[in-house]
Amino acid sequence: MKRPLLAAALVLALAGDCSTAFAQTISDRIYDPLRKQGEPVVIVGVLGEPTPLSIDELTKQSDLVLETKLARIQTYVNAADTAVLTDFEMLPTTMFVGSLPPLGRRLVLTCYGGEIVKDGVTVRAENHDRGELKENVTYLLFLKRFGSEPDVYQIYNAGAFERSNDAAKPLARDGAYTFKDFKKTYRDIVARIRDSVASRPR
Repeated sequence: MKRPLLAAALVLALAGDCSTAFAQTISDRIYDPLRKQGEPVVIVGVLGEPTPLSIDELTKQSDLVLETKLARIQTYVNAADTAVLTDFEMLPTTMFVGSLPPLGRRLVLTCYGGEIVKDGVTVRAENHDRGELKENVTYLLFLKRFGSEPDVYQIYNAGAFERSNDAAKPLARDGAYTFKDFKKTYRDIVARIRDSVASRPR
């Protein structure tokens, strides 16, 4: 059962998978005198439409391409107090583009979305354009660096795929249209990625 939304839900305009919002702060929403006592603050994330890209294009335009499982680290409000983000540690099984960080550092995926309690009020950010990321599931991810911290990434162009048997299922809402090139066996997808990596400028 869905929790009731605020009459004026905070809509975040994101340029990628994570970004700064152009709206009131979360604290402003929590202390809005019009908010009914006990109602959660629901932040609805609206993503820009991802560009249809081939396996080759996604691979060559990404900073990191890997097959990985995820382990949730934390959910928190960003420094600007405008978005709820969730960090996952990436536990790679295969690296296609990029490399593992030095010993003692971990690869982090930062995503918009999650639920926290701030000042006694539940704040939930929902990403309607991408399926929920889960722990202990194998994903094929195409990533760009995020922020100034080393080894922190965000999903590039909605390029997140759940490995299911011998297929890569897109998490993007319109993934069947956006990623037509991925309607292949997983083995064929990996072969195309490796071919793209081999032809990348050095």
